[in-house]
Amino acid sequence: MIASLAAALLLVAVHWLTPRLTFLSNTPRSRWLSFAGGASIGYVFLHLLPELAHGAELVGEDTALGFGIWGVALAALVGFYGIERMVQSDALRRRTAGHEEEPGTFGVHLASFVVYNLVTGYLLADRAELWLFVAAMALHLLVTDFGLLEAFRAGYMRIARWLLSVALLVGWAVGTAIEVPETWIMYVLAVLGGGVILNVLKEELPEERESRFAALVAGVIVFAVLVWLDG
Repeated sequence: MIASLAAALLLVAVHWLTPRLTFLSNTPRSRWLSFAGGASIGYVFLHLLPELAHGAELVGEDTALGFGIWGVALAALVGFYGIERMVQSDALRRRTAGHEEEPGTFGVHLASFVVYNLVTGYLLADRAELWLFVAAMALHLLVTDFGLLEAFRAGYMRIARWLLSVALLVGWAVGTAIEVPETWIMYVLAVLGGGVILNVLKEELPEERESRFAALVAGVIVFAVLVWLDG
């Protein structure tokens, strides 16, 4: 319990340190952000998805529940993408009309990340390989936080980092207090996996980001080695 609480506080610290990391605000994109994105992708494909495959076996891959684990991951990816597209379309419409950013746009974006953090915090209480999960999620939250900070700096500084921090701690508290079946944990993992894949690709793929491919590959390789050592 103490270890998982320390892990939760470490992830909370990411939300408060991100605005201070001014060296990340570079064009082309900072190598450190691309590295962090690569590490997150490496964790998902080499550790989290194999764990989900094990979860599918637990409930039986020939049943609706077994398929459902992968369906939840896909639904999470599509859902987060839908929210992102809605936010971007609304922002473009308002910029074209000469209006300032609408608070509702920021609120929708923030709400999706609050759910994201609740899931992350909840999983902290159940991770056998806690250090690997925390390392991957700390790097991933750095990527997502920086994107949120760039898009909504005032809102991030005023309210977002507070809500995201609270969501992490609430998720951790619920995960610590309530013991649920392992199959349920698999569904929560599926939500996280789909969200991580979408958010990393969203941050790295746009042409205007001028992302660092070599740094992203380095992140994947480093985390592949860590997963191998952990196995």
